[in-house]
Amino acid sequence: MYTFCPSCHAIFRLTTRQLATAGGRTRCGECREVYSAVDHLFEDLAETREARELYQQQAEDRAQAAAEQSDAVARQETEAAEREEAEVTVAAAEALLADSQPASEAAGDEPPVLTSPVGDWSQSSLKMPNVFSAVALVLLVLLICAQWIFFNRAELAGNKDWRPYLEQACTYLHCSLPLQVDLTQLELLQRDVRQHPRVEEALLVNATLSNQADFTQPYPVLEVSFTDLGGNTVAARRFRPIEYMIDSYTIKRGMPPGEPVPVVLEIVDPGKSAASYQFGFL
Repeated sequence: MYTFCPSCHAIFRLTTRQLATAGGRTRCGECREVYSAVDHLFEDLAETREARELYQQQAEDRAQAAAEQSDAVARQETEAAEREEAEVTVAAAEALLADSQPASEAAGDEPPVLTSPVGDWSQSSLKMPNVFSAVALVLLVLLICAQWIFFNRAELAGNKDWRPYLEQACTYLHCSLPLQVDLTQLELLQRDVRQHPRVEEALLVNATLSNQADFTQPYPVLEVSFTDLGGNTVAARRFRPIEYMIDSYTIKRGMPPGEPVPVVLEIVDPGKSAASYQFGFL
């Protein structure tokens, strides 16, 4: 009979005597955790492996569902905070409008009237409270627009229609915008994977990247994955820009258009089961 550890998923072979002696529980030889072997007991090795893969998939599905629920809660909290801040801004603007009313109006006196003795304008009047109200309303609208742009600056910076206006505004405000991102415009010009000349059981990856867009992009996260003959992933590794670019100043400037970028990566040899490899940008 066979069993697998629910923590590290290592497979072990047990006898009926061993199960009876330990009361159906056993200690994992890999992670040393004691678990109920009876709950993960199977007759043959193939059945055990199939059950282990199903157990792993269910655990991953539960983890993904929990992460999605956590992201949804975080978004709701962010939206609630933005709404609360907007309400505070509106309340402050209303208080400003109330404070701007003349003392004569607060006391119940007749507000001052500006009249023009020329032509038809002799019968027209302009009340000062109306001027203050209009100015306060304009300031309120401008404040709300500025607040909306601030909270959505990352998305607007990636929009081709909005970005020129934001760049022009930043020239006056002395601010900076995040680099535009379009992963579809990144190309892999050359790639070569071979045995590492100095390190055993390791591979040396040489690749050349190029940004085909007409704007500078941030350096992407590189993913190198290996698959077997059935198309199943047997190994994968992701490299952040700081791991394949030595100069942090170059990373901060971004990847200029049309300029080839040589990259050298060192990874662990996935073994003979790896039949092909792929590169990806994240």
